[in-house]
Amino acid sequence: MDPPWETFLTGDQITLTCDPASWLGSAKYVWNINDQGDKAGNKTYFIGTATKNDSGHYKCKVKSTPPTPDDPYSNTILVNVTDPDSELMIKVESDKLWVEESLQLRCTFAYIVVNKWIYRFYREGSMLTEIRTENNSIAFEMEHVYLEHGGRYRCEVMFVEFPNGRRYSSGYIAVRVAESPVSLDVKPKTPRVGDTVELRCVCTESRMSGSRTYSFYRNKTLVKSASGIPEVYRIQRATVMDSDWYHCAIRWDPDTYPSRRVEITVKRIPVSDVRLSLTPSHGTVREGRSLTLTCLVAEGSTPLTYAWYRGGSLFHQENASSRELAFKIDRCDESTEGSYSCGVSNEVEGKQIAIRSPEVDVVVQVPVSCPSLSSSLNGSAVAVGARVTFACRSQRGTRPITYQLHRDRHLLANTTVAGSGAGNFTVAVGSEDQGANYSCGAANGVGDVATCSGTITLTVSSADDLPVAASNSTVLVCVLAVTSAVVLALVILTVVCKTRRKLKENSGSPRAETVYAVVQTKRNADGRDNNGVRINPRHAGASDYYVTYAQLNFPQMENSRAPGQRDTAAGTSESAGIYQNFRTT
Repeated sequence: MDPPWETFLTGDQITLTCDPASWLGSAKYVWNINDQGDKAGNKTYFIGTATKNDSGHYKCKVKSTPPTPDDPYSNTILVNVTDPDSELMIKVESDKLWVEESLQLRCTFAYIVVNKWIYRFYREGSMLTEIRTENNSIAFEMEHVYLEHGGRYRCEVMFVEFPNGRRYSSGYIAVRVAESPVSLDVKPKTPRVGDTVELRCVCTESRMSGSRTYSFYRNKTLVKSASGIPEVYRIQRATVMDSDWYHCAIRWDPDTYPSRRVEITVKRIPVSDVRLSLTPSHGTVREGRSLTLTCLVAEGSTPLTYAWYRGGSLFHQENASSRELAFKIDRCDESTEGSYSCGVSNEVEGKQIAIRSPEVDVVVQVPVSCPSLSSSLNGSAVAVGARVTFACRSQRGTRPITYQLHRDRHLLANTTVAGSGAGNFTVAVGSEDQGANYSCGAANGVGDVATCSGTITLTVSSADDLPVAASNSTVLVCVLAVTSAVVLALVILTVVCKTRRKLKENSGSPRAETVYAVVQTKRNADGRDNNGVRINPRHAGASDYYVTYAQLNFPQMENSRAPGQRDTAAGTSESAGIYQNFRTT
């Protein structure tokens, strides 16, 4: 029996089915009601609209071929058709519903007794829900109905304390469910974070012309459209929080036509195209100054997690709701130098998506430190012709470093060193003029030239102060002295020759005679020549020296001299013709 009840209300549809124990092919069915005789029929017995007259006992049997009086009947079913109880009433808020509208039923029991009740709601004989309460009125709501939910509804109530007692039943109420001529069109169908989502309310019913009022709803909450177009609602720069159910409705008096609901799911965008930007942009920064590392991501739904790496190791992490975030290093030093990158991550559909930028090199330029100057002098004086080595070194500074050598604060030479070594300079002492104060400076293009080194005084010794054969310079001076002595001897010999020529003319008896001379000279003690000019040892002449001792062996000259002339000599030897301590004038 369908529905499988024992009690039916007037107006119910009742179907009875006769099932034989086995399949009998072209069997003939017989129905018997209240034992009033057999009535030929089909396998099913259908009552379209039940009345009280349909109440009774129903049974069936299958006639064999040929029929026999012993063919058995089926079991008997009592069908009880009654009128609804006037004490129980069911109401519906609207008996005409559009698809996805809500169905609201209320069952009221007019029995003024304080008790606990069991309420049941039925649709076409199928129970929908059971509610236990002490209230005499109870509501039931079906949030969204569809076409299959159209039909007849009723409610039933009974005492909790008497589950087998009397049941009160309401009459039927018909509910119609139809498809609305209004639909909601959404573009794009699958929006992403940041998209503009357009919802357009469309009416497919041509007869609904004239004045119409449009409204849009998020769930059941009315939202206002700012598009300026009545049938359009826009979500500007959609976020995940805009995901929900939306529908629209058109008011065309006197009815309202709602659309079906449309679920809008705004999907998060995974991060992509991450890059690191530096300020200064070239990635070269001077020590002590600031460096800004800005991480940028082309796409990615917020919130985002930013991370900065140096040499592949994480050193800072921060969350933000923007697609650009900067990290600033206030004062850079040598430890700041290295390769930097940044990473950005976000969550998309429950998964963590992370992208790392390419590495960018940062170079920290360090100004040169105050250089130190050293030399090979060891505090002693040097002679002309010596070679002196100076070394200039800065302990800190970006390479390469250009070192400068200064003499009395004037640039003398420079050299560039790429490594960590010192700048070496060699000075060849060519004259006493090179005796001066020497200092050095350093520069690498970062800041000013550092010229704060100490000074080293180079002292050049004079020839008189040098020991014999003490150095190459001493030998040079000795050679010059000998050369000058030879020149002076030649001068003396020239004078002697002229004197002999004159004597020969006077005596008329010329005779050749050999003259011997031993001469000792010394350079002027003040280092200046007879005119007061400082002597350059490399260009010394006869006028720069004087004879300290001379000995002449010239017998003929002695014999020809007058007695007065002989007395003018500074001194004579015991042998005739030998003159000593002969000075030039």
